[in-house]
Amino acid sequence: MKKLLLPILWLLFSLSISSAAVATPVFFANPSCSNNGQPIACNINMHDFGGPKMTGTTNIINIWYGYTDLSNSTVTTLGSFFGNLTGSDYLNIGSLYGVSTALNFHGNFLQDTSVYGTYLSDAELDAITKDASTLTGIPDNNNTIVFIYTAPGIGQQEDSVACGFHSDVLDGASDLKYAWIGAKYANPNSGCGAGTFTQNTNSTASHELLEALTDPLVGQSTVIGPPLGWYDGGGTNQGEVGDMCNQKSFDTTLNGSSYRVQSIFVNDPSYAAGGFCASGNTFPAVTSVPEPAPLALLALGLAAIGFSRRKKA
Repeated sequence: MKKLLLPILWLLFSLSISSAAVATPVFFANPSCSNNGQPIACNINMHDFGGPKMTGTTNIINIWYGYTDLSNSTVTTLGSFFGNLTGSDYLNIGSLYGVSTALNFHGNFLQDTSVYGTYLSDAELDAITKDASTLTGIPDNNNTIVFIYTAPGIGQQEDSVACGFHSDVLDGASDLKYAWIGAKYANPNSGCGAGTFTQNTNSTASHELLEALTDPLVGQSTVIGPPLGWYDGGGTNQGEVGDMCNQKSFDTTLNGSSYRVQSIFVNDPSYAAGGFCASGNTFPAVTSVPEPAPLALLALGLAAIGFSRRKKA
């Protein structure tokens, strides 16, 4: 994820609760809540903060930066994955959050290192995203996510803290969404998954996809509020819909082919068999979370809240 809330001072407030303001019950099975890497008991309140979400049909473009062969098995697997997702139980998790459950996959595209070199800053990822329409011939579209995969040997500013993240960049009238997926999977001690290079790449891409759909403007957020979309508003601040389930992966079959995907936090127990958070840790279960009435009674006000980058995919 692009930014994870790390409060400087947590907000203290009193809220009026009305019977008409009770949210849909939230269910989970032992999500991986943590504080500085240590498991903690947690009370997840996955909340819609009102920021934009991606709806309708979402366009997907895969850019393989520093790769040289579109017949590479990882490239072809990720292409077929996005091509087969529409109509699947996995992508339909998005319906629980009111976001897109249909994808239009535009294909895989190679990009060499001649312009941006072999070490990419976040600003250069922004530039690659802006260049995508020229590279691919596909016009800029506010409902498009550009996935940028960097090949082994290509460095990135977030390599030391991230396996991947998603963000957005303004380009004239367009707000372009993108996700970066690194290549740390070549190192078995990278902390980016226990599968093969292809499986770990696929799992991270699935994590970033569901987060980009449900919280596309997280990179612009400076407070707990808009433009955040779906985000944990509980006191432990566990992040977006993929973060509580980080690297809790499973294999799923789409149109006859198997893919490694990551579990996604869901608010409906019917998804327990496909996409439900599950881990070996023991945390107290939450059966419902009340949603506050409009924030008219902030008794003690909002404290200063800081955001810092911490990508967990």
